[in-house]
Amino acid sequence: MLTYPHKGLTLQMVLGVFVGLLIGLLFKEQAHLLAPVGRAFIMLLQMPVLIFMFCSIIVGIGSMTLRDAKSIFSSAIIFLAGSWLFTKVCIVLIPLALPPIKHIHHFASLLSAGSDISLINAFIPENPFKSFAEGAVPAVVVFSLFFGLALLHVKNRFMLLSNISVAQEASMVMVRFVTKLSFFGLAAITASGFHRLGHMALPELKYYYLAFIFGAVFVSVVMLPLLVTVFMPISYHRLMLPLMPALLLAVVTGNIIITLPLVLSALETNSKECGFMDAKTHGVISALVPLSINFPVSGKLLNLLFLYFASWHYQDAIKTSDEVLLTITGFLTSFGSAEEGINYLLDSLKLPHDAMILFEASLEITGKFIALARVASISALCFFTISSFEHRLTFKPKTLLLGIWVVVASFSGWFLYMGKEKPLDQEENPFASLSIHQPVSSTIVSDSAHLDARPHGAASLLESITASKVLRVGFNINTNPFAYFNKYGELVGHDIELAHRLAKDLGVDLVFVPFTFSELAGLLKAGTIDIAMSGVSITKERLLHMGFSNSYAMSEHVLVTKDYNLKEFDTLLAIEKRPDVIIAALAGSSLYEEARLRFKNHRVTPLTSYGDFIGMADPSLLYWATPQATHWILQNPQFGMLKIAKLLSSDELAFAMPKDAHDLIDYVNQWMGMQKASGAFDELYKKWVVGNN
Repeated sequence: MLTYPHKGLTLQMVLGVFVGLLIGLLFKEQAHLLAPVGRAFIMLLQMPVLIFMFCSIIVGIGSMTLRDAKSIFSSAIIFLAGSWLFTKVCIVLIPLALPPIKHIHHFASLLSAGSDISLINAFIPENPFKSFAEGAVPAVVVFSLFFGLALLHVKNRFMLLSNISVAQEASMVMVRFVTKLSFFGLAAITASGFHRLGHMALPELKYYYLAFIFGAVFVSVVMLPLLVTVFMPISYHRLMLPLMPALLLAVVTGNIIITLPLVLSALETNSKECGFMDAKTHGVISALVPLSINFPVSGKLLNLLFLYFASWHYQDAIKTSDEVLLTITGFLTSFGSAEEGINYLLDSLKLPHDAMILFEASLEITGKFIALARVASISALCFFTISSFEHRLTFKPKTLLLGIWVVVASFSGWFLYMGKEKPLDQEENPFASLSIHQPVSSTIVSDSAHLDARPHGAASLLESITASKVLRVGFNINTNPFAYFNKYGELVGHDIELAHRLAKDLGVDLVFVPFTFSELAGLLKAGTIDIAMSGVSITKERLLHMGFSNSYAMSEHVLVTKDYNLKEFDTLLAIEKRPDVIIAALAGSSLYEEARLRFKNHRVTPLTSYGDFIGMADPSLLYWATPQATHWILQNPQFGMLKIAKLLSSDELAFAMPKDAHDLIDYVNQWMGMQKASGAFDELYKKWVVGNN
């Protein structure tokens, strides 16, 4: 008959969660005040866990023989191989149900960067005492494992093991004492975390949450344990029922470490029910439970689901050839932290680093289901290994058929549910929707050849402008965000809005005239345009042929490249060592000429537009300036920006005017001073360059 000693604790936890939800719902604004109570509860549970893990591993391994250890290791490897294969198949299948994407704008972050993963630092405890003090779980486990294995070669180890066993029991007593406070702890955690559910508001993350929760619950908590019980002398509900306190604690707190003593207690209960609980079995369980915290069980491997979500989100399908890479490196990186592993894999698969922002934002919710899935996976692993060690593995055809039916039914339900979702059609690029605030009357000429030059006479250029009631402004369409066409076909941008403000203060209309940088000086000299307002930089060459206003912005020179190239080309020396790297710059711009001087050993390719850079062969680097690069990268998340010390020269941006138009230059300088004093330049930079308005 099934005994269930944890039902009181389970009931207490369920009531605590229910009460916490009520408090969070009724007192949403005040519920965060309970957060310290929840943190205190978790800290009290964490307090004895490292000691528990250390003692349990040493007692478990120290009580074994080398033959026992090999047998246990072989059984664990068989389980991990089977569960890894099953989970991998599920991870590939689940995203196939995600709805198609008609249109989605990917707004990037300027802070994206690759990350090196160091399993050595995470797992090898150079200073074990420091690892204990810092709570470095992987390092503590490795140290305990080595210490336990060393004890196998010591004849008089049993006296020490007896004392360590007492410490292990004492840590369990501490855990049992703290769990009596579960009602209050879980109520406080649930209530204080209620307001953070707003993270789910990001539309594209909704599908990741649905996919992940399905994977965590049905793959790790339902399907995998059910299929494993085909070979174990225990039913699914007998395996999972004693685990309820650990499962509840995991999903509420998102903390796997504090559940380990409860997992150990549940496995001991299951072993007693099956009739093979003795000192040796206790030792095996004691070692397996804390050791398995670092194993890549299915619950931990589910993080790889994010990579398939990212490939769907950015519409960059994972290639068949990359599946092998993902299988191997995904297994290895799962030994470390989720953040480091995903960052490394995004780089390996050449997916945008900006996806890390989505991953980190999702952890508030997915972290809880990861913990839930890991508890279920660890329990299935440990009990399968114990059953194999006790030579009690069996085969139950009816359970296998039931498991297959559950798998088919679950996936059928998942695909049917997601099939009802409409194709994702998100808003367009927000920059494409921006318009000029309070525009003046304006026209755009398609060809400057149709314009008559302003007549040369006694009147100054400023007087001629005010008399004709027209200001001719030159613009270059390749200077986004200074000048570009929005989705309505309107000419907009940072400098274009300044042109409208200047015209309004002059009391004139606007005529916009397109130009290329190679013809700018000629247009100004001929009187075809009065002023060029389009991110024009001051250069020595241009100073000989045109006049300039005061500078309104500094523009640092940077390099733009694909995210996965950022680490490789982070120094000028690294670039020089790769003559195959292509350097690109806008044709006719001052940056193109400077790129030819700086990168004499590389092929420098002129671009007719910056959009051409997206399709260039890899590796390519775009030589650019900060404002334009910033704006462009925000809309193209697969690219990042390199600021290299030896390239950090700067351009001053200003408005270009005819060299002899001193009255207009003086007026514009005074006008710019007033605009800066009113905060207009800061306001427009936020609006047009970084999209913060």
